[in-house]
Amino acid sequence: LLDLEDSVLPQHKAAAREAVVQRLTDHPALRAAVRLNTLSGRDGIKDLLALVEAGCVPELLILSKPSLSAHLELACSILREAGAHARLFPIIETPRALWELGQLATAPEMLGGVIFGAADFASEMGLDPDEAAFATSVRTMIALHAQRLRIDAIDSPCFAVNDEEAVAAEAMLARRLG
Repeated sequence: LLDLEDSVLPQHKAAAREAVVQRLTDHPALRAAVRLNTLSGRDGIKDLLALVEAGCVPELLILSKPSLSAHLELACSILREAGAHARLFPIIETPRALWELGQLATAPEMLGGVIFGAADFASEMGLDPDEAAFATSVRTMIALHAQRLRIDAIDSPCFAVNDEEAVAAEAMLARRLG
């Protein structure tokens, strides 16, 4: 995973973008995913255009903080116009994104799956991301929508990394949900 979003300070966005393009250009066979900045902002648009213009679009693009239908449509349009293709994985980080996922009648072109962004989702709701009832209900809704749309669903990581029982329980729940 090559990350251009949260792990990069604002003043380093351009340099990180150039480094990702260089890495993908130097290693065209590299199986990679790139997490873009939100397509609601300039950095996200620059991220996507840099990959397209360099001809190094990876097989998977992760869309951060998406306005689901608008950002999927925008990304697909830019990729299609360039003759490029990627599996798009928006992160479900807000109640609005979850609601929009539920409104999709069919999976849009290039939508490969969704990712649960539990920490940002919890923050949006003013909740603790470790609150079991919240996390379980959202995970279940995401899994149901993903199954209905026949796309992949990727769970949020377990934040209690030093608690083997918690990690095992979350992994088991994710497996049960599909």
